[in-house]
Amino acid sequence: MTKTWFITGGSKGIGFETAKFVLENGDRVISFSRTEGKLASLKEKYDQSLLICLGDIEQREAVFAAAAKGAEIFKGIDIALSNAGMMLGGMIEETTEEEARKIMNVNFFGSLWTAQALSPYLRNKQGRFIQISSIGGIMSWMTSGMYSASKFAIEGLTEALAQELAPFGVHVTIVEPGGYWTDLYKNLHNSERFSDYQELHQQMDDFSKEQEGQATDSDPALAATAIFKLAALPEPPLRLLLSDSLFDMVIEATENKIADWKKEEALSRASEKLIPMPEGYLEGTEL
Repeated sequence: MTKTWFITGGSKGIGFETAKFVLENGDRVISFSRTEGKLASLKEKYDQSLLICLGDIEQREAVFAAAAKGAEIFKGIDIALSNAGMMLGGMIEETTEEEARKIMNVNFFGSLWTAQALSPYLRNKQGRFIQISSIGGIMSWMTSGMYSASKFAIEGLTEALAQELAPFGVHVTIVEPGGYWTDLYKNLHNSERFSDYQELHQQMDDFSKEQEGQATDSDPALAATAIFKLAALPEPPLRLLLSDSLFDMVIEATENKIADWKKEEALSRASEKLIPMPEGYLEGTEL
């Protein structure tokens, strides 16, 4: 049965490769992105099955308008892939207010607008919502703090969304990709460096030079194949890692987190003792 996909950031990277794979397999695509990009080549071949909506993911009304237009033309939407995103490099202290707000607007609020705009259509179809997060949404590294902050926020948002849409038969999955050769790196913006962090930056620069010519990431077409298969699973998982090289590291990092919690278990447990609600606690509160 033909499905209709709504894909944000569909003109590049994983979004484009997924749109391409979906169309090749007979489904329809509503692509929302700032530019048409490589989608022009797909439009020539899949004219009746591809709707290109140009707009800014930071603009809530633009996302809603694209969803409404696509749903009207294709008589509903079955699967949403919230994929649009950007990267930002720099120490936390180096990040300007403008840079911090920009990455949150694109990564977090863009995902929020997509979830809000698509939920009504997915509820009507008992559809699927697939949120692209990142390995950086599970663990963070020096100079990627703001990027990870946006992805950690997405994970919390989507985990709640999964519970809210489950009663309507909608399956929600957070996809956490590792490294892929997409435009994310090409468009990486770096904050202005502070001299106090020069030694740490130098260490990272030296490491980058050592890796130059040896850096290996994956073809985003492989991610697209995995996402297409995920959408067809009868009972998809809440989270799906897309990585071989980093899979074990993520598991180890999660186990280390659990070990941290257990390290001071006595202190944790002693910090709380449940008592009945104090009298007048909610007085004057609107419930």
